[in-house]
Amino acid sequence: MSIPNAPEEYQINEYSQFLEKIISDGAELCHSVLTLSELANIVEKKELEIYKKSENLESFDKKTFRKIKDSRNTVVEEIKMAWMTINSMSTCLPVNLDLDFAESTISVIEEGVLDSYDSFFVQVMKNCKIDCLITDDDDFCSINNQIVITANKKAIK
Repeated sequence: MSIPNAPEEYQINEYSQFLEKIISDGAELCHSVLTLSELANIVEKKELEIYKKSENLESFDKKTFRKIKDSRNTVVEEIKMAWMTINSMSTCLPVNLDLDFAESTISVIEEGVLDSYDSFFVQVMKNCKIDCLITDDDDFCSINNQIVITANKKAIK
């Protein structure tokens, strides 16, 4: 069975090689606690897609999927493993989710074509005075005053 929306070969190879090199060169990688929210959302979405394909279902409610004990355990274990990996290789940045943060994030949303998750990340970066981002999401190229490091061919064009 093939995995729906599996990573492209360049995503696995190029980012892994790049991350290994910059870590060995002494770069510090950072993430935000907000990463957990997006990570959990992506893991659950992918596991639901796998479940629907394995059961030959066209559609299946996400909330119903969460109630299937074995599937839920798989999702939770995948989230825990990915979160542990992220925390082992990068520093978690402080985030103060207050009204000022929310209002500043709205200006990020207005500036480019980022969704709310990504706008939160940009605001965390601004608050922590970080201007360099490694991502495969070409939407980040729509924000000014940021260095985007990517292997995404669409973004590079």
